[in-house]
Amino acid sequence: MNLVDRARADMQRIVENSASGFGRAIRVKTPAGVVLELTGLTRDISDAIDPDTGVNITTRQASAAIRISAFGAHGIPQNVPENDKRPWSVTFSDADGNPQTYRVIESKPDRTIGIVVLILEILKTP
Repeated sequence: MNLVDRARADMQRIVENSASGFGRAIRVKTPAGVVLELTGLTRDISDAIDPDTGVNITTRQASAAIRISAFGAHGIPQNVPENDKRPWSVTFSDADGNPQTYRVIESKPDRTIGIVVLILEILKTP
């Protein structure tokens, strides 16, 4: 097993170990309405540093990291125009167990080890 194969195996163990690791239940809904029950890494934080000024700013940043092959024939989630009523949506629970739903605004796939980081924003419901 070479280092890339080992990295792929390690990534899958880390990302999908929900019993004793960092894996979290993630629900992904395709624009066609298909719901995928997946496991991956999640984050939703409220502080960031402005790279231009170095000043702490209040903002909300959320993302989910999921194994690419978990999406199967549906493919990697992509951003759809904000006015589209059927975006890719991602739901996972916060630290208190409250489900939070987001829309995918950017996908950052790493095809070398087979993971995609989905950059998310809170889904605004009418």
